[in-house]
Amino acid sequence: MDSKILLAKSIIKTIIEPVVITYLRNFKKYVIKAGLRTKDLIAIVSGGAALERYFDSISHLLTADWDIKMMSPVGSKFDIKTLDPIRVRFGEDMVASINSYISGTVLDKLVVKLEQLGLSLLIKDGEVFTFVKDHKRLSTVRYEIENNMTGEVISENVIDLYIPDIDRDEHFKTWTRLNTECDVYSLGNDSDYHIPVNKFDHVYYAALGYIIWDTDRMIKNSIEKGLPKLERYQRKKAAILAALNKPQNYLTCYTMAPFTEKCSLIRRRLCSDADGKPFTRQELISTGVENDIFNEIYRRELAELSNSYLCDLYERLRIRFNEEIE
Repeated sequence: MDSKILLAKSIIKTIIEPVVITYLRNFKKYVIKAGLRTKDLIAIVSGGAALERYFDSISHLLTADWDIKMMSPVGSKFDIKTLDPIRVRFGEDMVASINSYISGTVLDKLVVKLEQLGLSLLIKDGEVFTFVKDHKRLSTVRYEIENNMTGEVISENVIDLYIPDIDRDEHFKTWTRLNTECDVYSLGNDSDYHIPVNKFDHVYYAALGYIIWDTDRMIKNSIEKGLPKLERYQRKKAAILAALNKPQNYLTCYTMAPFTEKCSLIRRRLCSDADGKPFTRQELISTGVENDIFNEIYRRELAELSNSYLCDLYERLRIRFNEEIE
């Protein structure tokens, strides 16, 4: 794909983000209106859009669309006739709001940027985006851009709303209690919605480990079936792994915030006195010695380590000593 076209698609995908996120935050209202409980159906952002939540802008991970899967809990037996109207109503309302949002100076700025890239945004009947009911499990939000040099009109899906057929798509059973071959996978899915998720600002995102696994699955499928996106998936996986080599450089602050909060809580609980004053290094060492976790004879060497590391080491040893063997 031409780099200018990919950049244009990425800009369009991102500029509508405030509307998409707002609707995802309020998805439960559509579930309730359908007479279901909020836990009976959730909307999960997956694919490249989820990766953008975890990583700062990396060119190899740029994405042009929102991949939104609507999932029911493991073991539920909701008929597609019950779930599909929720997807359609949600999509129709969201598209109407997106078209209202992409107007005025926001639209002007977008048009100017696309012209700089040699492209024109096609507007029909005053609207940029259209809602298309592809079939009973998939709807898409589309727009069109024209290449000013060649006159080619490109139709692009910017949002996919999809209700997977769990009975047919066997890979959705991997990360659930239905996986009898390897129960380790269940460690990564405490939500039990077939896809492990993280929740940021009341929006569900596919978990990073799952995305890497799914990318690897698509690589294998592409090799076996001769699919055209093999190189794209290989580069995507390589970019993720390369970024994870330096998580402090590439993970978003948004993603890191819960980890930072967790570490702060642990340090306040284990590495501070009752008034919240941080222990000195020697006080940390003495605590470890008193609890027989550190050896007194290594006090000098321990004193050369950082407070953060000593606190982390003390916590890991404390947990391991308290673990019970099943």
